[in-house]
Order: sequence, then C-alpha cells, then structure tokens
Amino acid sequence: MSNSFDSQNPYSPSQSDWSNQASAGAAQLIEQVRTQVMVPAIFIIVLASLGLIAGIFGTINALVSQPPPVDPEAPEFVKQFTQGSVGPVAAAMQAFFVLLNIGIILGGVYMLRFKMWPLALGASILSMLNFGNCCCVLGIPVGIWALVILLITDVKEAFRLNA
Repeated sequence: MSNSFDSQNPYSPSQSDWSNQASAGAAQLIEQVRTQVMVPAIFIIVLASLGLIAGIFGTINALVSQPPPVDPEAPEFVKQFTQGSVGPVAAAMQAFFVLLNIGIILGGVYMLRFKMWPLALGASILSMLNFGNCCCVLGIPVGIWALVILLITDVKEAFRLNA
C-alpha cells in the first residue's frame, strides 16, 4: 500500500518493479526444479501412452474377436479367464483403462507445464494403480518417484507461482 510520500519519492520502487521481481523469482524457481520434475513427468506420459495404445487394441480385440479355443483339460480358472478375455465386459474394462491412461497423460502434461498441482499429483498416484495391461510394473516406481518430487516444497511453490 503506497501513501502520498511514496508516490512523490523518486527512489521508491514502483508496483510494476515489485511484480517484475516476483515474476523473475518465479521463473528462476521453476528453472531450478524443472529437471527434477521433467524426467518423471516424461516417464509417466510414456508409460500411460503405452497403456493407452494397449488399451485401445484390447478394447477393439475384445469387441471383434471370438473366444480362443480352450484346452478341455485346463484348470477351471484358466477356462474362465480365457472365456472372459473377450466380450462386452472385457471391452468395458479395457475402455476404462483407456480413459484412465488419458487422465494420466493429461496429468503428466500439466506436470511438465507446472500447472494444476493436484492433477499432477493424481496422475502420479493413478500411474501406480494402473494395473491394466501390466502398466503397474513400471508405473509403481515411476509413480512413487513423481510423488516424491511433487511433494518437495520448492516444486509445490513453483506450481503455486506458475498458477
């Protein structure tokens, strides 16, 4: 808040000087933490993209394929698993994982841009829970890595300043 003395004082910093300094500080902080955030975000996007491709093919396969032949001597759970790999229920499950992977990709992109910290945090958690097409095998360590990075104070501050 400036008073009449500040407006008459030629040596007092103007309001635009303060905002320029603040934006320069935000840009500097973002650049400092960019490499910490970039690598796990790219891994999350790549894993979710692979899961998305597999989910799309799985959905199409479940809708157009016939159940594969089952060995009559196979255990009962193998027979049920084989029969359940096609049909509308299998297609709906694959479609769910397609949507899940789209959300993870979106969160990874926002993580790269330092926007919407809650969405980036959600993407790191969902990448750990993405068990469709075995994406959780790599998703768990990458999701934990991204989660740890996103919980660093400087990273949270960079997201807040960039909002």
